Amino acid sequence: MNQTVLYDTLAPVARDPRVAFAVKLAEALHTYGVPTHRLERGMNLVLRRLGLHGNFLVTPTSIFVSFGLPEEQRTSLVRVEPGEVNLEKMTLLDELVTEVIRGVIDVEQGAIRIDEIIAAPPRYGPALSALCFALAAGGGACFLGGGWREIAITGLIGLLLGALALLMGRSENTVRVFEPVAAVLAGALAVVAAHGLKPLSVYITTLASIIVLLPGLTLTTAMRELATRNLVAGTARLMGAALLFFQLGFGVALGWQMNKLLPPIALNAAPEPLAAWALGLALAVAPFNFMVLFRARPRDLAWIALACVVSFFGARFG
Repeated sequence: MNQTVLYDTLAPVARDPRVAFAVKLAEALHTYGVPTHRLERGMNLVLRRLGLHGNFLVTPTSIFVSFGLPEEQRTSLVRVEPGEVNLEKMTLLDELVTEVIRGVIDVEQGAIRIDEIIAAPPRYGPALSALCFALAAGGGACFLGGGWREIAITGLIGLLLGALALLMGRSENTVRVFEPVAAVLAGALAVVAAHGLKPLSVYITTLASIIVLLPGLTLTTAMRELATRNLVAGTARLMGAALLFFQLGFGVALGWQMNKLLPPIALNAAPEPLAAWALGLALAVAPFNFMVLFRARPRDLAWIALACVVSFFGARFG
């Protein structure tokens, strides 16, 4: 009799498709960078719509979800890594959550949609991504007050770093060290270029070359999570951003050691001023660059342009 009870206790539990769908959806949302407070709130609404009792607890590297009433809950743990920035897939998944909450689609259709969104090929090719990396770097040099020399050299370094990002992104081992390697390379190339093309501001050239790598989105997300009392997720994400800033700073300092191997020059040479139209041109091109680098939908270009204009004039006159 005891053996029978033990066998029944260890018997596999029937798989509930609603539970599998909820876990799958939460993992996909996390992969593409949905902030913790939005993910938890949205998934709790999804559970309620599916007729399930449960709660979600999300951190930057894990998802805890408990199903059932408090006295009889089953908990699932999903180990995840902070995913790539892909605004298009994040938007599509967010729309899917809304449709599920409204009852527009069922669990089976939703699971198919998740697979289609994840499996969709990149909208923008590697050549365009590398080009936008270079254009964003050159535009950054213009915004920082650089002259035509800084813009030209920064664009070339940005193109090289864009190609390096695509190359190192193929391996899980190399992608983890891309930022510090890129910072070392940008700092060293800026110093070398300053020796052959004077006057050239090494400060502006280096910063503009790696401006795309600055964890601005991560920092913004962390502050939002802290503001919404998601203290664990916000603190972890904030420390991750701080560590990335440290890696970039250390890489730049290491790259600037090239100045000791060559005849020493001033790193903060005054750049030649540009005409006002150059700044307007950089502002006009910036939304397209961010659309490609953040993998947003072309239909969202107008909103990206509005955000760029507000940010630019807010920084200038705020």
